[in-house]
Amino acid sequence: MPTAPISPSLPAPRLDFAFSLSVEVGAPVELGVLPEGIRRWIPITGGTFAGPRISGRILPGADWQTMRSQDVIEIDARYALQTDDGAVISILNTGLRRTGSAEAGGPPNSAEVYFRTMACFETAAPKHAWLNRSIFLGTGSRSHDIVSIALWLVL
Repeated sequence: MPTAPISPSLPAPRLDFAFSLSVEVGAPVELGVLPEGIRRWIPITGGTFAGPRISGRILPGADWQTMRSQDVIEIDARYALQTDDGAVISILNTGLRRTGSAEAGGPPNSAEVYFRTMACFETAAPKHAWLNRSIFLGTGSRSHDIVSIALWLVL
C-alpha cells in the first residue's frame, strides 16, 4: 500500500478577504438536552455586511446550535443577505466556537476563544455568482447581541 508523502506536494490554499458581517441576534431559545448535547435556537434578526466587492443588510434567519460540552458549540446558521443592488443571497455558515471560561461564567479571555466557520452561498444574481463557486472561511466573535464574522475567500 502506498504511503502519503510527509510534506504536501500541492500548494497551500491562500485567503483573500471577502467581507465582514455584523449579525444581530436575539435571546437563545433552549430546546432541551439531546443525545448530542443541548440544542438551542438563536434568532438572527438583522445586521449589515460590507467588503470590497459587496455590501448590504442581513435578513432574518436562525442559528441552530448544539452545545456539545460546556465550552464547545456547533454552529449551524442559515439566513439571507440582501445586497445594496437588491440581490438576495442565502448563506449557510457552519463551524465551532470554544469559549473556555467565558461560557462557564468567568470573564471572557480572548486567548481561549476559538470561533471558526465555513460559509457557503447561493444566489441567482449574475453579478454575485462568484459566491456560488467557492468556499469561505471565517473568524468570529460574539458580544451580547452581535456576532461579528470576517470571511475570507479560499483561493
